[in-house]
Amino acid sequence: MLVLAIMGRATMVAARIFTMCIAQLCIGWLHSRTLGQHDGNTWGKSLSVFRTVYTQCILILVTLVYYFIWKSCSVAVNVAVHRSGIPSATEREYGVGSRFTIRNVWVFVFGMGLVLFIVSYCFMGLNSVCLVALGLAVAIVSVDEIATLHGDHPVPYTVGRTCVLVCGVVSLCMVAPRFLSTALKDFVGGPDVYSILFGIALPVFSQLTLSVVRDLGRYRFGRVCEMCEFGFPFTAFLGVFHLCVAYGQREQADSDALSVFASATNHTVSSVYFDFRYWYHFNDSTINNVVSTDGPFLLFYLMTPFIYVPACVCFVWSVLDGCAIDPLLSVVAVLCVEYPSDGGPSSWDIAAVVFCWVAVCMRVVCEYRPQVLSPNSPVYSIQGSFPQLPPSIARWAGSRCPTMRDCEVETAELAEDFP
Repeated sequence: MLVLAIMGRATMVAARIFTMCIAQLCIGWLHSRTLGQHDGNTWGKSLSVFRTVYTQCILILVTLVYYFIWKSCSVAVNVAVHRSGIPSATEREYGVGSRFTIRNVWVFVFGMGLVLFIVSYCFMGLNSVCLVALGLAVAIVSVDEIATLHGDHPVPYTVGRTCVLVCGVVSLCMVAPRFLSTALKDFVGGPDVYSILFGIALPVFSQLTLSVVRDLGRYRFGRVCEMCEFGFPFTAFLGVFHLCVAYGQREQADSDALSVFASATNHTVSSVYFDFRYWYHFNDSTINNVVSTDGPFLLFYLMTPFIYVPACVCFVWSVLDGCAIDPLLSVVAVLCVEYPSDGGPSSWDIAAVVFCWVAVCMRVVCEYRPQVLSPNSPVYSIQGSFPQLPPSIARWAGSRCPTMRDCEVETAELAEDFP
């Protein structure tokens, strides 16, 4: 929190975009060097939708273990704070009873839990179609943000954000068609209902849900972390539920296939089981290679939570902060770098990268506030409506009501003689 308070708005935006980009690229590189070597997946080759969701569910369980360890280590600190009678930051700002309303339960627990579950497997970048669907949904949310900027910000800021959005959407349109054509051929032509639901429909639905949460108020970084913590138990429940359903379906399929194979042969029970295992599971790696105890498996699942958790938090923070264009730019950059066209980057990929980084530069410039002599004396600001006023007058013109002490000080200063 102290670092966020010290950083300027432009630095914070740049750090948030680069964090999301680097995290997704690191996850893809780590997967290609660990689990990808067993599954035949190399850098630039995406997993199936089912394998992506299954891998993310195991990551949720590992993250849950880390969460329990962190909470256990912080028990002593929390007990000391409660015994001292000092209210926490959440209780001071929002009140103790506000979190127990039905609306907050739906928003913080079920809504954020579902959003985190969907965003986490899409934003890891292991499946290109899921990432493109998420980028299209974020682009829609970004358009909605631009439409509501006019009443709160001056014209230069609105024009700058609009240019950033145009560059981001253009770069996404340059790289998305080849991924969408693959989705139409593999998912819709099949049809593959699971991939259509988890790869296309749910990513769009998650961003519509997150935009509803955004409209309920403005959220700072601490509040976003608290909301993610509220929704994480439901996310863990969805992950466990998905793992159990996948395991039960696999066992049922094995049992049915074994019965059919046994009825079609005249072998003994032991020989039938051996022949069935050779026939049915030969070169079958749908589930077998996802769950393992070897070194690459442990390395990927023990290290990845430290990478993808900050990326998901930055994603949720950006959308709730009214800056959905930030994850859109990171999605385009990852698609261009991690999934280039066959035979190397094409001209469309290069043009998309250029548009993307031009948009990043304009995005940082829009939030830049140059300062002279003092951090409280900005030269100008295209974000606020009264950049030329002194800080004291700006505070009076803002939403904070002056106290009696402030009125006395201002009256004394106005009554003094000129030096």
